[in-house]
Amino acid sequence: MKVKIVLFLISYQFFSLFSSSAQTLDTIIDVNSHKLHFNIIKGKGIPILFETGSGGDCNVWNSILKPISKITGTTLITYDRAGFGQSTINEKDTIISNHGIISEIKDLEFTLKKLGYDKEIMLVSHSYGGYYSTLYSDRHPKLVKSIVLIDVNHNFMEKFIDDVWKQNKEHLAQWQIEKAFGWYYLGANIRETINLMSKLKIPEKIPVTDIINGIPIFEEVEKIEYWKKSHEEFLKNHPKSIGITANECRHIIWEDNPNLVIIAIAKSYAEILNGQEKISVYDNALKYSLESLNYKKTYEVTIRVTVPNDTDDLFITGNQESLAKWNPKGVLLQKVSENIREIKLKLTNPTELKFTLGNWEKEAIIKGLSAIDGRIPNIKIDVEKSDLFEFEITEWIDNNE
Repeated sequence: MKVKIVLFLISYQFFSLFSSSAQTLDTIIDVNSHKLHFNIIKGKGIPILFETGSGGDCNVWNSILKPISKITGTTLITYDRAGFGQSTINEKDTIISNHGIISEIKDLEFTLKKLGYDKEIMLVSHSYGGYYSTLYSDRHPKLVKSIVLIDVNHNFMEKFIDDVWKQNKEHLAQWQIEKAFGWYYLGANIRETINLMSKLKIPEKIPVTDIINGIPIFEEVEKIEYWKKSHEEFLKNHPKSIGITANECRHIIWEDNPNLVIIAIAKSYAEILNGQEKISVYDNALKYSLESLNYKKTYEVTIRVTVPNDTDDLFITGNQESLAKWNPKGVLLQKVSENIREIKLKLTNPTELKFTLGNWEKEAIIKGLSAIDGRIPNIKIDVEKSDLFEFEITEWIDNNE
């Protein structure tokens, strides 16, 4: 039976309650003429492999790994795809097709075998990473036990393939100049990748949890509606799928509602277990949920920001009431000098925030913070560790361009 669950979790986030002492392995694996970087939290049982969106590295998952490790007790595998993060790419091989998604999956298979994780596995993927989970499950239908998809593409890009190719083609020359070869080969192969993935589906016997955002990542009505439709069609056609709408969450859902993603992954993992192991994971998930919902400790902090222009009226917004719950014109910082803005706030952990000029058309690019999937990620701070947080805005991104 098809089930579509619409969840709205108003949760008081916490992670210190579920600190993990599991051993972590940070390693580089040789793959023929290049290297892949893996970060692994070791545990017992069927491991979980995480796939990032385009341009992301393994660090994007850091905020939710410890609770998942504590709840499930299993091994969690994150890695950087070739050309991103700490993974290298074979710059001497200039044949574009040699850097396509098939080659990337073969590299992944090679490294998983080398690490000893080439047997049963669960997959978690975000955005463009959904392609990798789909392809891996198509190649290993008996090994993949469950999949959690977090706001993935599905067949969305098939409809807009010409637009997607045009957007990527415009950046190819600059990516080559900057030696951003991960981006270059992703963009150069994008049409072939979309065409290939349009022919593949996640095997019907694999259980899938499909989570979609509640706040659209697009402004165009046609794209918003087709993103929804692509998820609806997936749920309709996959007999063992469950859909979750993450209300008031944007594309990187675990930044706005980490507990929703953590519990969804824990539930999916529990369902592939039996007996006491399943009961134990469910008990841990329930304990985590209860303690997180009861955790409300607040901290008074100062946010100090250097702005590029002395005329900038700077607004802050984020994932809490004191940050106006993502209203881009909710909280105005005080001007303390020509280029310094400041405000004192009472916040809870974890805090996610952004800076704007009063609307989402003008978002701040923060020094030292890289974009994910072409979007500016939320700024994450631990308000328990400091009472002063300083940022420098290098420029404003125009989301209308």
